[in-house]
Amino acid sequence: MPAFATEYLGVREDGYSLLLSGTGFGALAAALTVASFVSFARAWRFLALGIVLSGSALILLSLARQPYLAVICCSVIGFGLILFLATGQGVMQLNAGDTSRGRVMALWASTLSGGVPLGNLITGPSADRWSVPAVLFSQGLILLGLSLILVCVFRPWRFAMGRLD
Repeated sequence: MPAFATEYLGVREDGYSLLLSGTGFGALAAALTVASFVSFARAWRFLALGIVLSGSALILLSLARQPYLAVICCSVIGFGLILFLATGQGVMQLNAGDTSRGRVMALWASTLSGGVPLGNLITGPSADRWSVPAVLFSQGLILLGLSLILVCVFRPWRFAMGRLD
């Protein structure tokens, strides 16, 4: 994000802080949305919507050259990420049995924590080799592809999961 802000948007620290604030605003809005409206009946929709919003906004962010458009894209990215993560964590916690909830959530946290350094190892050199917008665009395409998998492949499983149908 700092490289994108300086090299492609032409903004300095103040513009970068606006991008981060936009992400935080979207995340807050998603947290309030999940707290207000999520239910087991809506969980799959919220998960899919979070991935689709994040992927679409990443693609738009890769094309943005105006700071105000980039802030809006970052807000949508923050909204989509927290919509997915908060809903996913809630589903995991509520579907784990009382005796295994701690272990399940430890694996959940380990997976999320391990994904960040791995993602940085992949995207950092990729951005250096190609460009930041190209990496953002490819991340958006990957997320949209994952949303298709979620909706087309895993959606039928929700009826077999008992509490989620």
